[in-house]
Amino acid sequence: MNTSTLKNSTDYEKEDLARIETEKTISFAIESLNQIYKKIQNLSTIDTFPAVLPSAILVIRTISASLYEIMPKTSHELSELSTVLGSVVMDSGTITGAKFDFSEHNNASWLILDEAKLMVDSKINKQYPNLDFPKLSDT
Repeated sequence: MNTSTLKNSTDYEKEDLARIETEKTISFAIESLNQIYKKIQNLSTIDTFPAVLPSAILVIRTISASLYEIMPKTSHELSELSTVLGSVVMDSGTITGAKFDFSEHNNASWLILDEAKLMVDSKINKQYPNLDFPKLSDT
Protein backbone atom coordinates (compact mmCIF):
# COMPACT_ATOMS: atom_id res chain seq x y z
CA MET A 1 0.00 0.00 0.00
CA ASN A 2 1.43 3.37 -1.01
CA THR A 3 0.21 5.85 1.59
CA SER A 4 1.43 8.89 -0.35
CA THR A 5 -1.23 8.40 -3.03
CA LEU A 6 -4.14 8.14 -0.62
CA LYS A 7 -6.33 11.19 -0.23
CA ASN A 8 -8.44 10.40 2.82
CA SER A 9 -9.76 7.66 5.09
CA THR A 10 -12.25 6.40 2.52
CA ASP A 11 -9.39 5.42 0.21
CA TYR A 12 -8.27 2.76 2.66
CA GLU A 13 -9.81 -0.66 2.24
CA LYS A 14 -11.12 -2.56 5.24
CA GLU A 15 -8.18 -4.98 5.07
CA ASP A 16 -5.75 -2.06 5.17
CA LEU A 17 -7.55 -0.61 8.19
CA ALA A 18 -7.46 -3.96 9.96
CA ARG A 19 -3.70 -4.21 9.32
CA ILE A 20 -3.18 -0.70 10.67
CA GLU A 21 -5.19 -1.52 13.81
CA THR A 22 -3.10 -4.68 14.27
CA GLU A 23 0.06 -2.63 13.79
CA LYS A 24 -1.15 -0.19 16.46
CA THR A 25 -1.92 -2.99 18.90
CA ILE A 26 1.44 -4.70 18.43
CA SER A 27 3.35 -1.40 18.54
CA PHE A 28 1.52 -0.50 21.75
CA ALA A 29 2.49 -3.85 23.28
CA ILE A 30 6.13 -3.46 22.27
CA GLU A 31 6.38 0.11 23.53
CA SER A 32 4.69 -0.78 26.83
CA LEU A 33 7.02 -3.73 27.34
CA ASN A 34 10.02 -1.51 26.56
CA GLN A 35 8.88 0.90 29.28
CA ILE A 36 8.57 -2.01 31.73
CA TYR A 37 11.97 -3.37 30.71
CA LYS A 38 13.58 0.00 31.52
CA LYS A 39 12.02 -0.01 34.98
CA ILE A 40 12.93 -3.62 35.72
CA GLN A 41 16.56 -2.98 34.80
CA ASN A 42 16.76 -0.76 37.89
CA LEU A 43 15.90 -3.63 40.24
CA SER A 44 18.93 -4.29 42.37
CA THR A 45 17.81 -5.92 45.60
CA ILE A 46 14.75 -7.76 46.84
CA ASP A 47 13.71 -4.56 48.64
CA THR A 48 13.10 -2.86 45.28
CA PHE A 49 10.81 -5.59 43.88
CA PRO A 50 7.61 -4.51 45.69
CA ALA A 51 8.09 -0.92 44.54
CA VAL A 52 8.50 -1.69 40.82
CA LEU A 53 6.95 -5.03 39.92
CA PRO A 54 3.26 -4.48 40.80
CA SER A 55 2.83 -1.76 38.18
CA ALA A 56 4.76 -3.91 35.69
CA ILE A 57 2.36 -6.79 36.31
CA LEU A 58 -0.67 -4.61 35.61
CA VAL A 59 0.88 -3.39 32.35
CA ILE A 60 1.75 -6.95 31.30
CA ARG A 61 -1.82 -8.12 32.02
CA THR A 62 -3.24 -5.25 29.96
CA ILE A 63 -0.92 -6.05 27.06
CA SER A 64 -1.77 -9.74 27.32
CA ALA A 65 -5.48 -8.97 27.02
CA SER A 66 -4.94 -6.67 24.04
CA LEU A 67 -2.99 -9.37 22.17
CA TYR A 68 -5.37 -12.24 22.91
CA GLU A 69 -7.13 -12.31 19.53
CA ILE A 70 -4.17 -11.54 17.27
CA MET A 71 -1.36 -13.35 19.10
CA PRO A 72 -2.90 -15.90 21.48
CA LYS A 73 0.37 -17.72 22.25
CA THR A 74 2.12 -14.48 23.16
CA SER A 75 -0.89 -13.43 25.21
CA HIS A 76 -0.76 -16.71 27.12
CA GLU A 77 2.99 -16.38 27.74
CA LEU A 78 2.54 -12.83 29.03
CA SER A 79 -0.24 -14.06 31.30
CA GLU A 80 2.08 -16.72 32.69
CA LEU A 81 4.80 -14.10 33.17
CA SER A 82 2.43 -11.88 35.15
CA THR A 83 1.53 -14.84 37.37
CA VAL A 84 5.20 -15.60 38.07
CA LEU A 85 5.95 -11.94 38.75
CA GLY A 86 2.94 -11.80 41.07
CA SER A 87 4.44 -14.65 43.09
CA VAL A 88 7.80 -12.88 43.18
CA VAL A 89 6.11 -9.70 44.44
CA MET A 90 4.20 -11.55 47.15
CA ASP A 91 7.30 -13.45 48.27
CA SER A 92 9.48 -10.35 48.28
CA GLY A 93 6.79 -8.45 50.16
CA THR A 94 6.63 -11.19 52.77
CA ILE A 95 10.40 -11.30 53.14
CA THR A 96 10.86 -7.53 53.35
CA GLY A 97 7.63 -6.69 55.18
CA ALA A 98 6.65 -4.33 52.37
CA LYS A 99 3.22 -2.70 52.32
CA PHE A 100 1.47 -2.35 48.98
CA ASP A 101 -0.43 0.71 47.81
CA PHE A 102 -2.31 -0.73 44.86
CA SER A 103 -3.88 2.60 43.89
CA GLU A 104 -0.36 4.00 43.50
CA HIS A 105 0.66 1.01 41.38
CA ASN A 106 -2.51 1.33 39.29
CA ASN A 107 -1.70 4.98 38.62
CA ALA A 108 1.89 4.14 37.70
CA SER A 109 0.76 1.43 35.29
CA TRP A 110 -1.78 3.75 33.63
CA LEU A 111 0.93 6.37 33.18
CA ILE A 112 3.11 3.78 31.43
CA LEU A 113 0.23 2.67 29.21
CA ASP A 114 -0.81 6.25 28.41
CA GLU A 115 2.74 7.19 27.45
CA ALA A 116 3.05 4.14 25.21
CA LYS A 117 -0.30 4.93 23.58
CA LEU A 118 0.74 8.52 22.87
CA MET A 119 3.99 7.37 21.30
CA VAL A 120 2.26 4.77 19.12
CA ASP A 121 -0.53 7.14 18.09
CA SER A 122 2.05 9.72 17.07
CA LYS A 123 3.99 7.13 15.05
CA ILE A 124 0.87 5.83 13.30
CA ASN A 125 -0.41 9.35 12.57
CA LYS A 126 2.94 10.23 10.97
CA GLN A 127 2.95 7.00 9.00
CA TYR A 128 -0.66 7.43 7.80
CA PRO A 129 -1.26 11.21 7.88
CA ASN A 130 -4.52 11.12 5.92
CA LEU A 131 -6.21 8.56 8.10
CA ASP A 132 -8.64 9.87 10.71
CA PHE A 133 -8.82 7.16 13.39
CA PRO A 134 -11.50 8.84 15.56
CA LYS A 135 -13.89 9.00 12.58
CA LEU A 136 -13.13 5.39 11.66
CA SER A 137 -14.00 4.10 15.11
CA ASP A 138 -17.42 5.77 14.83
CA THR A 139 -18.34 3.74 11.74
